[in-house]
Amino acid sequence: MKDKAKEFAVGLLVALWAVFTPIHSILYVVMSLVLADFITGIYKAKRKRESITSNRMRHTSGKLIGYVILICAGFGLDHLAGQDSLFFARAFAVLIAGIEIKSLDENLRDVTGVNVWEIIKDRLKPPPK
Repeated sequence: MKDKAKEFAVGLLVALWAVFTPIHSILYVVMSLVLADFITGIYKAKRKRESITSNRMRHTSGKLIGYVILICAGFGLDHLAGQDSLFFARAFAVLIAGIEIKSLDENLRDVTGVNVWEIIKDRLKPPPK
């Protein structure tokens, strides 16, 4: 009985992995940004001599799960709309990336004094005419 349950679980995970293959790269980017935010958050807490608690670390896993669900829902919307361009999945990923980059900026600004957000905004501005 346990072998059948294990076999079913493995088969289900492989099937899900295959279904969501088109958004793997999007998920990897989001996971990388969340990991970078986590690392800079710990670095910031150490530099400010704040306590690092499991409760605060747990927020990262909840945030990551929420992000993955949102991107997968966007992929589902794309599928329902018949779009191969992954418009919704990418739009949600851009929103999430903006949130995570801003969070990284806040962490780095508190530690180094460098405002990464302003640097990015300046780089994205069109050149003057």
